[in-house]
Amino acid sequence: MRAARRPVVGADKVARLFLGLMRRERDVELAQADVKGTPGLTVRVAGSTIAVLALDDVHDGKVTQLWPVANPDKLHAWTGDEPRTGITGCPRQGR
Repeated sequence: MRAARRPVVGADKVARLFLGLMRRERDVELAQADVKGTPGLTVRVAGSTIAVLALDDVHDGKVTQLWPVANPDKLHAWTGDEPRTGITGCPRQGR
């Protein structure tokens, strides 16, 4: 899975991104998760975690910011693999 080169802004564009992923990857699963104390989602393909999304800001029941992590070196806590470079957590606030 490739990451977006620019921020994806707007509910319609984010929904299209996820629908496109789900069309390309038939075995994709989205599941609610606690991401270091923040509500979030895990993205799995064929049972393997390929990304974690932290829902950073929620206002009036709408998500206003997501922090995606798809770098395998940062997903070791979700995959059970050992980190290759010692980098851990979310990009925001040292997570």
